[in-house]
Amino acid sequence: MRKFKISIYFLRKKVYNLQIVEDNENIIEKTFPIKKIKYIF
Repeated sequence: MRKFKISIYFLRKKVYNLQIVEDNENIIEKTFPIKKIKYIF
């Protein structure tokens, strides 16, 4: 999950503030407006 947290922190600068739960991966699809970002994780 380290990579996940770091990626979120980095993306916050370009994307509006996100509230993501580490345990729930499905929330990524609902939160990120851009589908391409989903593949980074």
